[in-house]
Amino acid sequence: AAEALGWEPALAWTLASEAELLRKMGRVSDVARVGKRAYVAAARSRAWDRAANVAETLVVAVGTRGGDFEQGQLWADLGGLAIHYATDPLRIREASLANSVGALYSEHGDHERAIAELSRAAELTESVLGSEHPKLAITWSNLANAYSLAGDYARAEEYHVRALGLREAQLGPHHPEVAVS
Repeated sequence: AAEALGWEPALAWTLASEAELLRKMGRVSDVARVGKRAYVAAARSRAWDRAANVAETLVVAVGTRGGDFEQGQLWADLGGLAIHYATDPLRIREASLANSVGALYSEHGDHERAIAELSRAAELTESVLGSEHPKLAITWSNLANAYSLAGDYARAEEYHVRALGLREAQLGPHHPEVAVS
């Protein structure tokens, strides 16, 4: 229906929503196909915030979960480009993309770059949202995993404990997200 309208912003929104649903279902090849179309539609309509979100979805789906590091890096670069043009004065999108890029590097064995990106993501997130925000727990968990893969188990434990404590405090001890900490 959005294609029939011929209005790029509606098409970008619809395709981005579809790509996110496909990501949640684990359909990587479909995410790549639909996400690419969503990014192009968003860029054509200068909906840079939408383009940035789609690019981040593709970093995770194609690069991290799909195992295609080069495509993940390409989408990270395109996400950075979109963020450059989007309005992101608080740098929330930048922090979110840095978290996803850090996870990408971690998944593909570049622990030093993973830790650097994830540390930057944690600093940005904490400076804007505060030390009690649940999004910080996601980055701390990713940082803990990166340290663990790098063999620094003391730092890994430190960040796992931080993530667990924050999730328990914000969500309660029986919430499903507490289990992933």
